[in-house]
Amino acid sequence: MKTILVTLMMAASASAVAGENNGPPAALGHLRTNDRVVTLWAGEQPRYTVRTKDGKLLADKITAAELRSRYPDLYRINDATTVAWAGL
Repeated sequence: MKTILVTLMMAASASAVAGENNGPPAALGHLRTNDRVVTLWAGEQPRYTVRTKDGKLLADKITAAELRSRYPDLYRINDATTVAWAGL
C-alpha cells in the first residue's frame, strides 16, 4: 500500500515537471484505509482529496501541508512511504 502511494506521488511530480498539466488535474490513484479513501491528484503541487469509506467528502484537493495538519494519521502513511523509498 505504501509503495503504491510513493509511485503515485512520483508520477504526479513527473507529469508536472514534463509540463503535461494542460487541463484539469487527473486523479492518479486512490489509497484506501479502513475508514477513509485518499485520492491523489496530479499537478505542479500534488493535491489530496479525503473521503469516508461511504463516500462523504471530508477535504477536497488539499496540499500535503494541509493533509499533515488535518489528517496526521494519513500523512504519516505518506511520510513513512517517502522515507522508505528514499532508503532503497
